[in-house]
Amino acid sequence: MILTEVLVTQQPPINSTSPAVSVRALTVRAAGRTSPILDAVALDIPHGAIVALLGASGAGKSTLLAAIAGLVACDGVVQIHGNDVTTLAPHARNLGIAFDDALLHEHLTVRENIDSARLPHSKRCGESRDARAAIVASTAQDLEIANLLDRSASSLSAGERRRCSIARALAREGAVILLDEPFANLDRTLRLALRSSLRRVLAARHTTALIVTHDIADAIAISTYLGVLVHGQLRVLAPTADVLARPCDSAVAELLGEDAPCIAPVLIGTAVRHLGVRPTDWTLHQSPHADLATFPLKIHDIEPTQLGAELLASHEGFSHESGFFRLRMSCNEARQLLRVGECTANVRRTDALIFGEPQAHRWGARPLLGSMIEVIETH
Repeated sequence: MILTEVLVTQQPPINSTSPAVSVRALTVRAAGRTSPILDAVALDIPHGAIVALLGASGAGKSTLLAAIAGLVACDGVVQIHGNDVTTLAPHARNLGIAFDDALLHEHLTVRENIDSARLPHSKRCGESRDARAAIVASTAQDLEIANLLDRSASSLSAGERRRCSIARALAREGAVILLDEPFANLDRTLRLALRSSLRRVLAARHTTALIVTHDIADAIAISTYLGVLVHGQLRVLAPTADVLARPCDSAVAELLGEDAPCIAPVLIGTAVRHLGVRPTDWTLHQSPHADLATFPLKIHDIEPTQLGAELLASHEGFSHESGFFRLRMSCNEARQLLRVGECTANVRRTDALIFGEPQAHRWGARPLLGSMIEVIETH
């Protein structure tokens, strides 16, 4: 991948009344594929928003980033800061880019790598050498790599390389930041530390950022908006808490992590419905005070956990793998299931969504994934 942040021509002015990034009917095709990699994607990213783009492998996340950056051929329209950049070369789009492989100029120091993003701006605006150096030092301080400024890029560890690459992207003042899997292949401690630093820096600078990730924990920790790509289609782009509280369809719900609603095909009356229920919201005990829905289940497998057991189940009559879903039970309830192969499980209607139904007919008065939303609201 080329380092597109080095050469910059004259940048168009920023239009603050328009979205920072606006994409319309963006389609990317590949030879030998009958379906497009990206299928008529449309999105608007507000100024200052931190957008996490979530999706399974092959969903088109990195391709969307590359299309916005002008690195792949595409149909459609791309606007940055209200200016049409569809036909502009990558280096003319006012973007700061960091890829998952953290490409750096190996023969340069960390200081020189970050400074390479400032050079075009300094030439265009008559910026002094001292002013440019101060911005480089400030950016390195923000990413906690000030002590590495005089180190050669070739001597950096994986985590240090990632921070240097992101710092170089952030050194482009006013630029929209595109980050492709910035937390990938880092151990948990490094990942948490980098997430914390990046969230703080982006918020303090009011920087617009689009961050690709396949990890829902990373997405929740970093983003103010969450987008979900499924098979090249953008299913949703909305405030993160809203997406977690009300996933718009079952494909989106299944990407929202361990505590996401599992999709359970069940019979409601005589019709098959896809019920979204968190694994912990099933119970074997009926409550006289709850509006319960009751389903006969077949248990296919039981795995012990620290707090009880996780069950692989299906609604009675749906024994094929495509009908399996997960439940979590306490120790006492799990012991009952060890003695019987089938059970009747209950779920409160306020804890479930019926996907594919009009909103007025959905269950689920209470937001799903409430614990995750509480974590977001503390930041």
